[in-house]
Amino acid sequence: MGDFGELVTRLVAKAEIPSMTGGKQPLRIRGADALSAPLARTPDSLVADLDVLESILDEPAAAELEVLEQLVVIKHKPELIETLEGALSQALATPDQARLGLSWPHERIDENGTPTSFKIMGAGRAWAHVQDGTPELGFLLDALSTDKPDERLDRLKRMRVQLFRDADGEEPISTAIPGLKWLAFETEAEGKRYCLHDTTWYLMDQDYARRLRERTQAIFDRDPGISLPEWPPGMNEAGYNVLAASVLRGTLLDQKFIYTDLHRRGIEVCDILSPDGTLVHVKNLESSAPASHLLSQALVSADALLHDEEARSKFRTVVETAGGEATSIPNPVRTVVLGVARRGRLVSSEHLFTFTQVTLVRQVAALQSRGVDVFVAPILRRA
Repeated sequence: MGDFGELVTRLVAKAEIPSMTGGKQPLRIRGADALSAPLARTPDSLVADLDVLESILDEPAAAELEVLEQLVVIKHKPELIETLEGALSQALATPDQARLGLSWPHERIDENGTPTSFKIMGAGRAWAHVQDGTPELGFLLDALSTDKPDERLDRLKRMRVQLFRDADGEEPISTAIPGLKWLAFETEAEGKRYCLHDTTWYLMDQDYARRLRERTQAIFDRDPGISLPEWPPGMNEAGYNVLAASVLRGTLLDQKFIYTDLHRRGIEVCDILSPDGTLVHVKNLESSAPASHLLSQALVSADALLHDEEARSKFRTVVETAGGEATSIPNPVRTVVLGVARRGRLVSSEHLFTFTQVTLVRQVAALQSRGVDVFVAPILRRA
């Protein structure tokens, strides 16, 4: 686990506890929602083993494991969960006044697939037809609209979203994903910060939040070495990529996919390849897939170029077909720039949700361990 490897759901390890029955040999201990450990079968020995476990649990946490206590899953506290769901219900009715955003449910989606359309189920017939693109926050909130605001959360819990590879909605690349999994939300109650992520509520340690912001801000503070142009009003993401490629004098690779044995359904290596071999990814954080999805794309594509000879060969073909110079193809890839935009203001670390910050810190660390520098380049997009 790194500094921010907190979303741990299961631990398995061998422990030497000589004072426990059978403890002369290492015992296999499992921890998830509960503790699983071998215990004695006779009354006196069983009580003695429980006394040993109790004394261990009374000790301070080992420094290496303290990080696990910085994010605590909220369970078996119905009154608190009711309060938090009340705040979420209010946020669904007044999203502009709340820290509410779209979340990308990675574990439910084929990472090699690129959605072209989606369909909403459970929100009434008016929303049951196939829609172009990927779900946007505003669209999901519209699907929750009702004359009774208190019913929005119940409708959200019933709603499902399914993604498709084709425009007609005949080639699914996901199951019907619960609507609640598409939302991220943060709120405070009794002076403490709580986060909703992947349908689960977490209590966040304040010191953890501070350190995470500092690490995220440090990434934003690094100079990417390139300047992305202002995003003109009314221009979509595809149009902006064309503009940015022209300004950078780079090769436009938006929607240019490579297909390999490892990525049979295709991956988009980057939106723009700069003349010096920088992979530039561009994402509008308010109307398309969220920041966590952008970060995942960057990691997958850079990792493919680093370790897959077939991917490098296919990428060269794509670049040359797009009119790029072979000399601009990085070997190995050394620099990735994440261009992020938000209407009306420059994106800063404070605009990212907590779990998006966690994703950014982790992904940057993963790429840097492979010798790849990662930079964030906020793009000015006027309202």
